[in-house]
Amino acid sequence: MVKREAVGVAFFFHGIIGVSFFVAQDKDRCSPAPVLGSCIFMIAIVLLAMDMEIYSHRYMHLPLWIQFAVETVSTLALLEFCTLVVWCVMERLLHHAVRLALVAMGMSMELYLAWEWWLLGISTTVLACSFLTVIKMAIVPDFSIKNFINLKKPTVQLNLDAYVNMVNMNHREKRKRKNSKSPTPSRHR
Repeated sequence: MVKREAVGVAFFFHGIIGVSFFVAQDKDRCSPAPVLGSCIFMIAIVLLAMDMEIYSHRYMHLPLWIQFAVETVSTLALLEFCTLVVWCVMERLLHHAVRLALVAMGMSMELYLAWEWWLLGISTTVLACSFLTVIKMAIVPDFSIKNFINLKKPTVQLNLDAYVNMVNMNHREKRKRKNSKSPTPSRHR
């Protein structure tokens, strides 16, 4: 498992500051879509990176700062590749597919351009949330969409007879302890 500190440093450099060391960033964005989808996708990649085993057990004898540096650089490379290459390609494809589908269905280009930000925002957010759900299901085996959707509140049922029996047993045990402790005479010299 990658240390959380290494993932945090890589996320800080790439996700918050926006620095890329391995992949050149385009001057323009991937598409005119809002950044919410790419942020959700980056969170999914961070979860995936936290579950990966990057540093080999063979080199565990090396100092911790070397392990930290290797894990940070590897996580940073993974984040950059996934967000700048994989996500940008998917976002561009989705942008063109949405535009072609809606214009082919008869939407005017002016109306499409007026609603483009919202249409792309919804579609990229749904795509990123689906990736996050799949990665979450792969990482946490007990994760179930049914449990997530239903969110049942726990119910507690109190049984008066069981409570009375429990209290009586506690009182009996206390009495037994009191009765079993008999005073022993002390010997004085």
